[in-house]
Amino acid sequence: MILEFRNSIIDHVLNQNDWMREKLSQYENKVIALIIGPFTFDFIVCSDGNLKTIKNPSNSDTKIQMSIDAFIKTFITKEKKGINISGDINLARDFADILSAIEWDIEDDLSRIFGDIVAHEISQAGKSFMQQNKRNVLEISGALVEFWQEENKILSKKNDVHEFIKNVDHLNEDVDRFEARLDKFLQSEAL
Repeated sequence: MILEFRNSIIDHVLNQNDWMREKLSQYENKVIALIIGPFTFDFIVCSDGNLKTIKNPSNSDTKIQMSIDAFIKTFITKEKKGINISGDINLARDFADILSAIEWDIEDDLSRIFGDIVAHEISQAGKSFMQQNKRNVLEISGALVEFWQEENKILSKKNDVHEFIKNVDHLNEDVDRFEARLDKFLQSEAL
């Protein structure tokens, strides 16, 4: 029941973004598996280029896998790290482009229930709330990183890591020079 409700919401949002059909029409009947942490979403490209959720496909033409953290970063900061792709790379790239540009026209859905004016006000308040929360999440994550670097020392600063690597390289060079001198000394003593 919950899975069907989730899929109907996803299908509804996908249908609101009919601009994607032209981009996907070349992939008719291809199956896409989107795996976000423990959650799997399977889609098939319909003949009209639209995406439709499906249950338990026998196989997928492309698989896009990421952690929940990577998924959140993709939408908040547009950072595309920690994403594993297998199968049809072109389909995965086009699907990822669509995911990053897709929008839910919530104002249209709300207007059917509350009318246009109230739907517009609710939508504007929601957008303002989301923007503020986006800033808050970024500020909190920045503060946590700074705390873990400065106070708790769980994370290292990039400059500190580079300095450490440089020092290790110098130490390796010093050890190599010492070994060469020691070998030379031992050879001279053996004569």
